[in-house]
Amino acid sequence: MSPEAPEGRDTSRQQRIARRGDPLARVVAGLSRWSVWTHVALAVGAFTVIGLMDRITGPETSLAVFQLIPLAMLAWFVSRPAAVALATAAGFAWYWDYSPMISTASGTLGVQVWACVSRVGFFMLVVWLVSALRELYDHQRELATTDELTGVANRRALLAAVEREVARGARAGVPISLVYIDADHFKAVNDRLGHAAGDRLLRAVAHTLETTVRRADVVARLGGDEFAVLLPETGPEAAAKVA
Repeated sequence: MSPEAPEGRDTSRQQRIARRGDPLARVVAGLSRWSVWTHVALAVGAFTVIGLMDRITGPETSLAVFQLIPLAMLAWFVSRPAAVALATAAGFAWYWDYSPMISTASGTLGVQVWACVSRVGFFMLVVWLVSALRELYDHQRELATTDELTGVANRRALLAAVEREVARGARAGVPISLVYIDADHFKAVNDRLGHAAGDRLLRAVAHTLETTVRRADVVARLGGDEFAVLLPETGPEAAAKVA
């Protein structure tokens, strides 16, 4: 057995692990395929069912903590305003149901109002935290797949797109093409005009590529002055015309 074999096996194993990805990311990706109205219907339905169960059990056994699950789902997959609206409506519904009991027990309006405000405030805090986490999650994903200088896809995003299109092309029997682009004499631009000019040139190349190809095509910067364009459902002749 050659000395390179163990390294090859380890590299293949790392690639399989990378393809499997993070379990949480897979769950999020699966749920993200659902429509907005599906998320809204599930969140509102689950929230309502838990609220009815909470009403049956009475104030001695609060189920409000379980309402955080559909509320967080709404904040993550739909929008923060939608989750805020549901939390506000739930707070008023809870106040309508339990204010007579609270009034009987305490006899003061202030206690009733404070109970409602604290419940809604608790819901709002969770909505804000989940929304902020979603924004951070999206930002990190964008950084992981976007070239910082040019704003186009990076090598990692291109490889993922190639793997996806190869699998899709094999199933559908359609060709794909990959155009490789190198900026000639780029080092001379940096040496004579400075790196700032070189950066402007790279951004101009990326912008030209993005505004020239189709929306379904993937423009990526591989590093330095090297770019690539993935052309799904494109044969050699059409790819040559694009190049």
